Amino acid sequence: MEIGTLGVNDRNFPGSLQAKAWPNPATNEVSVAYTLTEECDINVSILSLTGEKIRGYGNLNQQPGEQTLVWDLHDENGNIVPSGLYFFVITTPWNLSTCKILKL
Repeated sequence: MEIGTLGVNDRNFPGSLQAKAWPNPATNEVSVAYTLTEECDINVSILSLTGEKIRGYGNLNQQPGEQTLVWDLHDENGNIVPSGLYFFVITTPWNLSTCKILKL
């Protein structure tokens, strides 16, 4: 029996996931664009610099292609987040992408 490794060049690997945020720095809201190569459920978490979960969007079913999510810069309780650095984390069944967002 051979043991193989799964790498980014394997045929069944859905590809890389890169998120891009704009405007960045943000003052009112920020859009995050990413491209999926196949349909899947994703989880999105917005974390503070200390790793605290500020807001989450879980189990979003997404179709292949370019997608955009808009964060209104509010936390889970509806409060506007203070100025600072935040991390927008997108997790798929096969990948993870993080982008930094500076809130002014």
